[in-house]
Amino acid sequence: MPRSRRKIAPVWGFFCEGVEVFRLQNNDATRQVITGRRNHVVGGHFSRKMGCHLIHEGGFEERLVRAADCLLRVKRIWAQPETIRMNLFADYPNEIYTPDFLVEEVGAFVRYCVKDAGFVRYEVKEWEDLRPPRPADWDEDGKAKWEDAKLLRARLRRVRSAYRKAGVPWRVVTERGLAKRWGKPNIIDEIIANDRWDIDPEDLNRLVSALIDAGGSLPMSTCEAILAETIFPRGVVLSRIPENIVSIDTFSPIDGDTIVRKGYV
Repeated sequence: MPRSRRKIAPVWGFFCEGVEVFRLQNNDATRQVITGRRNHVVGGHFSRKMGCHLIHEGGFEERLVRAADCLLRVKRIWAQPETIRMNLFADYPNEIYTPDFLVEEVGAFVRYCVKDAGFVRYEVKEWEDLRPPRPADWDEDGKAKWEDAKLLRARLRRVRSAYRKAGVPWRVVTERGLAKRWGKPNIIDEIIANDRWDIDPEDLNRLVSALIDAGGSLPMSTCEAILAETIFPRGVVLSRIPENIVSIDTFSPIDGDTIVRKGYV
């Protein structure tokens, strides 16, 4: 017999005029994504930054979560952090929406005046879900996708209006935005694949001190030389990235010339 899941009854609070919000303590997920639906690939990435698993639906959500663990500008990230109930549009009373992620970013870019510029809500979508190719007259499946995309864009415009009215930043990100701002998947994967190497306090102190003495950055080869007594020096350096102790360019191949920069230590 399948195990029954306890459903949490939302307790709605005021968000802004016409919009209510439901949140849990510590930004715990307000929506269950592990359900009986089979049209989503659900997984969990263990975030070193957060010290817990972050649930994601689909490959692009996973890419964002993994990249967030590797970027210095990302301080913290939560999945399914809140649910809002909108009554801004007469044709859509009590419309419910849950953003995919809440990200605390340093220097977050927003397009309008907001209350909390450092915290950004993200909705992750495939570009073709939003902008599919125009279907031919005979393509019934293509026509259905075209109409679904129109409805989806309209819903996201309503969500944008709600968050803008509340004065908090919200963005839709696609694979195009991920590729432009979050790093190349193969570079992110290499960092994540090497993020389990521990470091002795003395070795960490020598690495950080060397970075400070060098003005904040050193080539990877120099960092590896500093940690030459460890089992896998490059892995030890890369393991410090999710901890925000060091950072590297997530768009360039990782080699001896890769510049390692001091993070928040």
